Amino acid sequence: LGGMAGRSTPSLALPLSGRGDKSCRQTHLESPLPFGGGLGRGLPATGGAYALYFKLSEQVELPIPRLNNPTLDPGTYVYAGSAYGPGGIRARVSRHLRTGKKPHWHIDHLSNVTACTRVETYPGGIECDVVADLLAAGADTPVPGFGGTDCKTCMAHLVRLAGA
Repeated sequence: LGGMAGRSTPSLALPLSGRGDKSCRQTHLESPLPFGGGLGRGLPATGGAYALYFKLSEQVELPIPRLNNPTLDPGTYVYAGSAYGPGGIRARVSRHLRTGKKPHWHIDHLSNVTACTRVETYPGGIECDVVADLLAAGADTPVPGFGGTDCKTCMAHLVRLAGA
């Protein structure tokens, strides 16, 4: 490990594999996150990776038939994604944070039933690096395939933090 600062819990920073610039990680939003107007304010409009944190206090079943309608136990979960299309990180994260949206990505099912508590961005970053570092810090993969069905590197892009 070494390089760009990352995270495993909100109070612990860990390096993001393969990235040399420690200044790239930017924590933009912390709990409680604002819903409604201005969701993406302050987020970079450039491409890169992002991490969305969710704290579950009770078990949640997600209606994703392709993943056998997985159930998530209480704990802290982090979803790592990337956004290199129009509007970059700002557009993608803003969409994920909106309530009442029609689910398009796996993470939309989770963000429709519980609020995101923290957003971290990695301009120019790769979500697989975020996942790898979280797993190296003791996180596990609760739902194989979640958010990473097209990824040939990761088992999933949703992890559950250790001890959370």
